[in-house]
Amino acid sequence: MHEEPESTAESRVYTTLAVLPVFWLAVLYLLAATMPQNLRSMIGLDMTFCLGATVPMLVISGLMLERALAARRRGDSS
Repeated sequence: MHEEPESTAESRVYTTLAVLPVFWLAVLYLLAATMPQNLRSMIGLDMTFCLGATVPMLVISGLMLERALAARRRGDSS
């Protein structure tokens, strides 16, 4: 069985962690757009909340992507 280098595995983990916030942000927008108004108001979901959650989620995604690229560069230089 072929074992991949640690830096490649670390890069894959961070890449996955970079994609997850974007995925959940898309789910959040989809829910806010398709749910009936009475249900959205019951759970406190509105577009203002979605817009407020966008920046932190994208920052987290960017940080994880930066870590993935750093791990890949570290693996390439070894």
